[in-house]
Amino acid sequence: MRKKTYAIVIAVVAGAFVSTPSAQATPSSAFVANAVYDGQVIRVIGQSIPSDKGVYVVECANTASQSFNPQTDCTTRSENPASTLWFNADPAQQAQGASDPGTSQPFKVLRHVAGYDCMTSACALVTVRDHLDPSDMSMLSVLPLVFTKIPATASWSKTPGSYSVSKSKKVDLLTGTLKTKGGQTIAFSSVTPTVCTVAKSGTKESVTFKKAGTCYIVASNAANASYEAGSYMWSLRAS
Repeated sequence: MRKKTYAIVIAVVAGAFVSTPSAQATPSSAFVANAVYDGQVIRVIGQSIPSDKGVYVVECANTASQSFNPQTDCTTRSENPASTLWFNADPAQQAQGASDPGTSQPFKVLRHVAGYDCMTSACALVTVRDHLDPSDMSMLSVLPLVFTKIPATASWSKTPGSYSVSKSKKVDLLTGTLKTKGGQTIAFSSVTPTVCTVAKSGTKESVTFKKAGTCYIVASNAANASYEAGSYMWSLRAS
């Protein structure tokens, strides 16, 4: 008789990807190309999990080790409650905190897990049988995660906007040094120098209009160890 397997669907950003757990816990190559970043919330759905079984979904580190066993070696897992899920179709278990396998649940992936940096160490989402039958190996699955730097769009403390101003008026963009959430200093420059210029004066970044028109100011930041470089534009209209 052919052994039944069960599917766990992990939805990452714009797509959903399927892995079929097996006793061998073979890594799913479908996940290798799907990058995640520190603190990103993905969606996890348990599919075709039988009513008499439950699974934990956890993020584990050091999963590329030759001796890594998902069933026993997930002590290197995240202890963040937002990075752990429990699926079980039994209403009694749901009353204890389990989620219905047919529902989409948020899962926060973390770059640092149990002392490992997932940018340099292999990390993965791992599904294992829950505490009701830990000896059941049929639910094992290792779904590799590839970590990248946090997108610049997620790192900005302020969002550029559009403003109406009078001709020749000086406009203060901000007071003090604006930095991203990643700590990078933001630099400003005008891409329409015939209409406007931008300059720092003391603790202020100011725009001076030379004539009527639309002024475009670019705010940019360099990359650092955790965050990507970013570039954003303000639009100011002088009439």
